[in-house]
Amino acid sequence: MLDLRSIVSLSYAFISTDNSESAFHKDFVKSIESSDVILEVFDTRNQLGTHCVDMEKMVMKT
Repeated sequence: MLDLRSIVSLSYAFISTDNSESAFHKDFVKSIESSDVILEVFDTRNQLGTHCVDMEKMVMKT
C-alpha cells in the first residue's frame, strides 16, 4: 500500500518524465526539419524491433 509521500513522489517523477519527453519530441522534430539527409539504421538481427514506424511517418511528412 502506498502512503501519501510515495504517491506525491511518484507523481513528481511522472511530471518530470513527461516534460523531458515533450522536450525530446520538440528537439527531435526541430532536428528532422533542419536536416538535409536522414539515415535510418536497422539491426539485421532484429529488424522489427529496431524499426519505428511512427518516426518514419514523421520524417516522411516533413
